[in-house]
Amino acid sequence: MSIKNDKMAILIITFILFVISLIGVLLFYFSSEYKTSDSKNISKLVDFTNCQNNDNLSKCINEKYIDNKKINIRYEKMKIAFTGEKPIGASLYINNKEIISPSAGIFRIDSLLYITKNTILLGAYEPNVKNIKVYVYDFHGNKLSEVYELDKNQEIFVEGYRFEKNKIIFTGNKYILSKSVILHQKSDNKYVIENADLCQEFLASDNLNGSDIYKAEYEMEYLSYNKLGKIKLIPGTEQTLLEYLKSIGCNV
Repeated sequence: MSIKNDKMAILIITFILFVISLIGVLLFYFSSEYKTSDSKNISKLVDFTNCQNNDNLSKCINEKYIDNKKINIRYEKMKIAFTGEKPIGASLYINNKEIISPSAGIFRIDSLLYITKNTILLGAYEPNVKNIKVYVYDFHGNKLSEVYELDKNQEIFVEGYRFEKNKIIFTGNKYILSKSVILHQKSDNKYVIENADLCQEFLASDNLNGSDIYKAEYEMEYLSYNKLGKIKLIPGTEQTLLEYLKSIGCNV
């Protein structure tokens, strides 16, 4: 009876060890498949500049390989609407999966896209967007991030972006709407009213401060294949409004 119990105990222990080993293998598999790192999260630049500038082409096609995985990228330009027709926005497809729908009403997708093993990073020009809006999607069409305003208090908006060492680097620029006008003498007896340039706007405005950040870079880290970190200012990249005005020759 004791031998039988010992065999049963050995079987149970063996089964438990097998289950633990199986769980360990599965955890390793999923972590290696989805967890990103500098070495695993390879990015490939897709450049549609030539295609974008060619008015005879209505769509741009490219393909990239990451870890021997073929990735097809197809970008279809916005279709011009004739009288009475509804405009069809630009669209984007990864491996024939719709990422950006033509019904979204996007005017144009930025010429430079970044592809990783599981995600795509792109910029889009849209109605009511001051500069550019940046998106990160996975290949199933799920939106992982949407970045537009980098610093709400300073009114810093995205001007550009790039993928670098497992991070998205954003270049930001302060949006300043010219509200002031100046009376400009065009000839001896002719005067015209013009919008103030940035130098004049700064001198005329009570809302602009020379210590305001005008330009800066920000970063957002890839934490995993479907998770991104928070947007952070990169110290030392700031340029104040006063520094910028002096760099362009303003007498301030």
